[in-house]
Amino acid sequence: MYVVINQIMRTFISLDVNDSNIIENVLNFHDIVSDFHSSMRLVNPNQLHFTLKFLGDVSSDRIQKISNLLSEINTKKFSATFNSIGVFPNYNTLSIIWMGVDNNSIKFIDSLSNNVNTALCALYKFDDIKFIPHVTLCRLKNLKNKSKLVSLLKNNSDLIFGTQEFHNFSLKSSKLTDKGPLYTTLSNFKFHDV
Repeated sequence: MYVVINQIMRTFISLDVNDSNIIENVLNFHDIVSDFHSSMRLVNPNQLHFTLKFLGDVSSDRIQKISNLLSEINTKKFSATFNSIGVFPNYNTLSIIWMGVDNNSIKFIDSLSNNVNTALCALYKFDDIKFIPHVTLCRLKNLKNKSKLVSLLKNNSDLIFGTQEFHNFSLKSSKLTDKGPLYTTLSNFKFHDV
């Protein structure tokens, strides 16, 4: 007799950034802020992504239901241009540095996020927090010489990272480790051709 254990997974819906030119430019950005690396936890450039929706802890038996609902989303593939640096929550109390996209790209990504919310509304009641499309580059802790970093970021706020065409989005699990998060793709959802 076999006993099936219902596993709990920390999950999120991801739009992955994997263009080699963008990754190279993110590494160049790491060099620009190298004086502050001791206060930063840099995101692995091979794990860059938009978090379209964080679902939190989800039981393995619910993953298939979520995947079925997400597979119904009908979105065309699109391109996004990464052309800015921003911070959360603000320059006075910054804790995250992120890479942003142009206004046209924001519309596509925002629409996809709304479609995800609509698709999952039967399973989840989401809060009304405004979605801000961004890709986290690093997290800050015990920052010294904040004014120097703020000046550096403001001087590079319109840094061009490149353009990527997006063909799919994913449902992923995340396992936190001492070396950073490990992501596992649970399902991929392809966009349609134009």
